[in-house]
Formats: sequence, C-alpha cells, structure tokens
Amino acid sequence: MIAMFVMMAVVIVILIRNQVTFRKKKQAEQVDEAFTVMVRSNDPAEVWNFLSAHYAKYVSQLLVEAGNIYDMLIKGFMTEDIRMLRKAAHKVDFEKENIKKYRRRELLGLRRCDQAISMEKTTWFHLAYNSLEQLRYGLKRIVEPCKEHVDNNFNPLPEEWKSEYAHVAEKINELTLQITSMIKETDYADSMAITQECEAVSRQLSQLRDLQLERLRKGEGSMHVAYLYLNLIQESQQFVSGIKHLLRASRRFSHHA
Repeated sequence: MIAMFVMMAVVIVILIRNQVTFRKKKQAEQVDEAFTVMVRSNDPAEVWNFLSAHYAKYVSQLLVEAGNIYDMLIKGFMTEDIRMLRKAAHKVDFEKENIKKYRRRELLGLRRCDQAISMEKTTWFHLAYNSLEQLRYGLKRIVEPCKEHVDNNFNPLPEEWKSEYAHVAEKINELTLQITSMIKETDYADSMAITQECEAVSRQLSQLRDLQLERLRKGEGSMHVAYLYLNLIQESQQFVSGIKHLLRASRRFSHHA
C-alpha cells in the first residue's frame, strides 16, 4: 500500500516537471517565432509595430527586475540577510546577458525599419539600453560591498539610519513600478509628473547625503558602516537618475517627435 502511494507521488512529480518543461519550451518557441517574424518581414511598418511591442514588453521586464533586485538588496542589507544579498548579486550578473540579448534582437529589428524611423529612433533606443546598463552597474556597486559587509559580520546599520532611509527606498520602488507600467502600456501621459517625483526623491537623497557627510565629519558611528551607507545613498541617487532617463528615452522611442 505504501509502495503504491510512493509510486503515485513519483508519477505526479514527473508529470508536473514535464508540464513545467513543456510550458517553458513553448514560451521560448513563441519568443523565437516572434523574433523570426520581425527579422524576416519585408514590410518596414510591420517590423516597427512588432519592434515597438517587443520593446515595451522586454524593457519593462528588465526594469521590473532591476526594481526587484534593488528592493531585495535593500531588505537584505537592512535585515543582514546574507542569502538574500547573494541572491540579489546573482540576479545582477544574470541580467547582464538579458540586456545584451534583447538589445541585440531589437537593434536588428530597428535596422529593418523605414530609414526615417530608424534614424529618428536609434539615439533614444541606445539611450534607453544604456540606462538599463547603468542601473545594473549601480546595483552591482551597491550589492557587492553590502554582501561583503554582512558576510563578515561587521557592525549593522544603526536603527536611526534604517528608519530615515526606509521611506526613500519605498518611494524608489513605487517610481520604478510606475515607470515600468508606463513603458509596458506605452502610456506616457503622466511622464512629466513622474519625472518631477524622481527629481523630488533625488533632492531627498541629496539631503541624506549631506546629513551623512556631516556624521562622518563628526565621527558618528562606525566609519566602515558610515561610508557604506553613504555609498548606498549616492548609488540610489544614480538609480533614480537612471530610471528617469529611461522614462524619457522610452517615451521618445515609442512616439514620433
């Protein structure tokens, strides 16, 4: 009786794994098929329509992943969760290949669009993907020292500093999600308002940076932790600048000037 139940459990596990594998294979085939349509079509208008949809889908995916990594590394650092920080570091490295892959595919499509459109959009296309690259570099510059700090059991971040940063981190996550939604839906009606919010958060980070520099001058807390927190603030400010530039480039890429 027990053997029968074990056998049934094994069969169920195998079926589930096969179903997951099949689903992933079908998804990959759909991506390849869509890419094939873009590079083989002889209609420049069709190529542009597909390219626009492809950009909206995958650039928004890349941005949402950058936002997830940022959220993960902040939480990992604040809670001294080394496993979370290691996972964030792994994801940062993995995203390098995704950015390269989608950039390469879409660049092939852009070259097959109408020449006027291609010339108009090329600059914004590269600015968008350069912004994604800068986001990834910034995340790496945050996660590596944070991971090393926690892994070596150095002094934790003071509760006061955690508290003052929590609101800003939450706002950065909100802005990332809002910009992701705009790119995915190709709806930039609120882009100016979001740009202004990005600038407001950047000013908040400047205030935190100045406060932290003052703490360093006074010798408050562990110097190692103080400089690490300062790095977090400065790189987060660059992250906000990156998502703002990505929003601008995506808006210009998706719409005719």
